Amino acid sequence: MLYVLTGNGKGKTTSALGTALRSLGHGQRVVIIQFLKNWDSSGEVLFFKDLGLGVELHRFGREDRRFVNPIRLEKIDFELAEKAMRMAYLVLEKQPDLLILDEINVALKFELLKLETVLEFLDRVPKGTHVLFTGRGAHSEIINRADLVTEMKEIKHPYQKGLKAQKGLDY
Repeated sequence: MLYVLTGNGKGKTTSALGTALRSLGHGQRVVIIQFLKNWDSSGEVLFFKDLGLGVELHRFGREDRRFVNPIRLEKIDFELAEKAMRMAYLVLEKQPDLLILDEINVALKFELLKLETVLEFLDRVPKGTHVLFTGRGAHSEIINRADLVTEMKEIKHPYQKGLKAQKGLDY
């Protein structure tokens, strides 16, 4: 199965992590690859590291923690996205039960990855491995291939009031 969590609302990664917890509860093997993210202080990184739940978590974001600027993409942005994609291919050999590619939709939207590469990757997913894509702006080809698509829609957000991300809620 291919699940896609997209849209401009909050909760895509959070929902994916909830799915990971469900899989773990059933004794399944879970691998998470985060595109464009590299924050040591995010709750999921701390949780999986401290509890040693056997989740493989690979992060491919800038060391300086800056967000990718789609107007001024840099060489490092392409390199990190390609590294994350190579890791995803390597992980397929382990045949996890659940493989989460967090923010891959954004990497595609910013053209840090070629659509053909991602579609080819999906063709190689072994039977029994479920894949979950997150990120805003899912490509129509990915949506067409998916078995489940959920769009998170922002209605109201604390950022609109100038409030910063909240520890434990937003990261």
